[in-house]
Amino acid sequence: MNILISAALNRELDPIRRTLDSVFDNTTNSLSIIKIPKGMNTATSDFSNFLKKKRPDLCINTGTAGALSDDLRLFDLFFPTELVNKEGEIIPCGENPDTVSLKFPHWKSGRLYTSDKAVESSAEKVSLLTEYRAQAVDMEAIKVARLCRAAGVPCLALKVISDTADEQTKITFKRNLDRAIEILCEQMVNLIKGLLTKGDLVNIG
Repeated sequence: MNILISAALNRELDPIRRTLDSVFDNTTNSLSIIKIPKGMNTATSDFSNFLKKKRPDLCINTGTAGALSDDLRLFDLFFPTELVNKEGEIIPCGENPDTVSLKFPHWKSGRLYTSDKAVESSAEKVSLLTEYRAQAVDMEAIKVARLCRAAGVPCLALKVISDTADEQTKITFKRNLDRAIEILCEQMVNLIKGLLTKGDLVNIG
């Protein structure tokens, strides 16, 4: 199985690469890791060309996210089943919440809102939660998923909650990033092991 992993920050990618290299033998299954631009507002053609060239069986977009819902706590793992943006575009991602809860009972599932910028106010946080019914916010997932869909590549996401998407976002993010990525690395290993053994967390449609 050929899996492509994408993330926007070197502080996310480098630990993930080291962790996966230490666990998985790439002679049987291929794991490729690619850095995408923060916000995914540029280099979309480069990513599309990479997908066409590599033709992975699956793309996983990973990294950090902010909590919109009070049900999410710092360092929670969030496995979105739907992605949404400000235009109201919705892209299914992954599998239904019941399947995820059975396999990974400590993960949270729901809708992930992809924003064009960091969410740094309580008012905007409440607005996104109310208008889009999103539990968490990131800056890349739906853009990656859209390009994957165009290339016929299944896509899912796994995010770790690193901040609370409010006035304290910058402080909270910087304080918690290292621990958040440590937790994410551990769970990326579990996710990939689950995919390689059964592979039923992916919505091909």
